[in-house]
Amino acid sequence: EGEEEIGSPHFHQIVRRPDIMAALQRSQGVFIPVSWQDPATGGVSLNLGAKGIIECELIASGERWGRGPVRAIHSSNKAMVDSPVWRLVQALQSLVSPDGNTVAIDGWYDNVRPLTQRERELIALNARNTDQREWMRRNQVGALIDDLPWAQALERLASQPTVNIEGLVAGYTGPGGMTILPGSGVAKLDLRLVPNQTRLECEQKLRAHLDARGFADVQIVVGGGYDPTETPEQSRLVQAQLSVYRANRATATLY
Repeated sequence: EGEEEIGSPHFHQIVRRPDIMAALQRSQGVFIPVSWQDPATGGVSLNLGAKGIIECELIASGERWGRGPVRAIHSSNKAMVDSPVWRLVQALQSLVSPDGNTVAIDGWYDNVRPLTQRERELIALNARNTDQREWMRRNQVGALIDDLPWAQALERLASQPTVNIEGLVAGYTGPGGMTILPGSGVAKLDLRLVPNQTRLECEQKLRAHLDARGFADVQIVVGGGYDPTETPEQSRLVQAQLSVYRANRATATLY
């Protein structure tokens, strides 16, 4: 699905067509073929679902704020003119803990479902079926959050919602410097959601959080998103995939 990386903004237009919806209702399920095989161990991970996502931009501007410049002006004026870009940075800082690893949006964890004992068992099996060092080498990662053991890191991956900055754009970004005070700044974010959270709930909580901290002027522009998904381990779709792996002598674990 070509738009998956940007929150599938148009996918609903396809699946809600009456003819396609009717076909989906007759199906056993939907899966996405993907190369989840560990190159070091040969083990295959079969994913039982996906986190939800909100793809959005936060935009701070002098025009909406009523302070700072509406357009870029000379940076010497910073001594007497507010900066919309610093305002954006302050808004972003309010969304997470100081290390960026825990979401600080009001009420964000209200509906987060903890892992079940069976889910922890499946994650432990998956950890043994994959190679941490190979994963870190392949992704060029030097350390995991809190230096967690591999199984605990995978539990965190499965269970924790996140706020991630994909990109920051403001002012001059070419070679060297340019003495300007920008009139606006944009942060591109993705917010990953876990079971029992919903896209609508979290969009509303993000807006309420910013408003409560005096950032009502900071725009939220949502580009796409969807709720988390879960497929039961014993479903016919999952068991059919496992049987194919067994027939081809591939070690597969559920995740």
